[in-house]
Amino acid sequence: MSKGRQRKLLTLKKEDMKLKLDSFQRKHFIWFFSIFLLIFLFGIAISFACPSSTRQITQVKKKNQKGTILIKDSTGELESLNQEVFFNVIIENKLDKKIDEELLFNVTLQGYNPKKKKWDTIDRYGLKKKTISCSPKSDCKPVNLIDIPFIIYYNYSMNIEVLPSKNQNFFTQLNYEILYMNTNFTIFEMFVRYMFLILTFTLIIIYTNIMKKIQWSYFSTEQKLMYLSLILQTLFNNPLFPLTILVRNYSFIVIDMLFISFQFTGLMFLSIYLLDCYQHPKHSRKFSKFYLPKIIFSSTLFICFSVVLIWPQTHNLEDEKYSSVDSIPLYLFFIVISIICFILYLIYFCFIGFNGYTNIHSQKTRKRLYFMFWFNLLLLLFLGIIFLSGMLRKINGSTQLFLIIFITFNTFNVFLLFLILPSNSVLRKINRGYIFLPPHKYEPIAPYTQDPENEPIIEELSIDESEEKKY
Repeated sequence: MSKGRQRKLLTLKKEDMKLKLDSFQRKHFIWFFSIFLLIFLFGIAISFACPSSTRQITQVKKKNQKGTILIKDSTGELESLNQEVFFNVIIENKLDKKIDEELLFNVTLQGYNPKKKKWDTIDRYGLKKKTISCSPKSDCKPVNLIDIPFIIYYNYSMNIEVLPSKNQNFFTQLNYEILYMNTNFTIFEMFVRYMFLILTFTLIIIYTNIMKKIQWSYFSTEQKLMYLSLILQTLFNNPLFPLTILVRNYSFIVIDMLFISFQFTGLMFLSIYLLDCYQHPKHSRKFSKFYLPKIIFSSTLFICFSVVLIWPQTHNLEDEKYSSVDSIPLYLFFIVISIICFILYLIYFCFIGFNGYTNIHSQKTRKRLYFMFWFNLLLLLFLGIIFLSGMLRKINGSTQLFLIIFITFNTFNVFLLFLILPSNSVLRKINRGYIFLPPHKYEPIAPYTQDPENEPIIEELSIDESEEKKY
């Protein structure tokens, strides 16, 4: 047999499977974080040129008067892309003291039916008692009287009566506003989500194409977890998002909130799991000490985060008195538990990181741990500030906040994917068409024969350090 027909196989030692991260020097880390920060700032900058998240139809001042105060207005033409409508009342406190008073509102809401050419009365509204909380000589906290979660009618008429009260003289004027989601922002949100979905699928294809020639057992822990991280990113961008607008049902809104919560808690689990893997070999990972604490933390946070996100979305549908969700003790309990668990998680995360850096002596592993610790810690702190502040409610958020969240989490996976790819020397071998197999696989593929010309040539990969430095 000619030499051209000889089978050429390549063996690869697992310790030689270096990542791009392993060849990073201090200047590379500085460049890395600088680029990440520039992308973050670029997202904030372009957000000011993007559509605002909400539109305000009107804000009219009604002078305080004796007896009933009547407010009558309509939304004008709406469409499904407006998503939801809010009617808020804002009272100005004229007194030099804090106010906590109750006012009675009689709310009548009607929707125009074009088929019947008449206004249909929506029965879930009526007499409502609302607590007005004000600081001295300032605007009181907005009182939300109407929340239309789905645009069923395309024009709504509101009649609000502020009934007489003995303590009504604490305010001089009453303002009201009608808010709804901007249609341009809804289209923009769908565009951003699907743009990042396409990016995620592209990353999956590229990553799979690069890694398919390497035996799964040779993958580092980071490379194995990357697939799960990309799946979480796909759920976070939510390919089902248009159904939350087009289908007049809370099911898809709940699914969207669950996807967000799953992304957050999944990222937290992967972060702490990865750090702990550096100092615990696979054979020493006992379930009770290694896996159980992480599962408990992640599961508790997933339940609390899901409740905190979903409850405000579904509360108003079933609440006949239309009380604020922020005044419900059980809801506040879940917020407090979320904060406590998140703080405990951060303490546990920092403990594992510092303990690993102290006990690990391999320079390569310490470099990986050092980078992953700080990169994930910054992301987790950002996550905590955004989530626990309650700013993920779209009607209370902003275009800037929306872009910051989506750009940060999607860019995180792009950068992480680049860093955990095999090093340049390994990639060059892959590009030459070599398929990496562990040594014990050779016999079934090319059994030994006494014919020297038919015997496979076994090459061992040697990582050239000079090639690594070129990167």
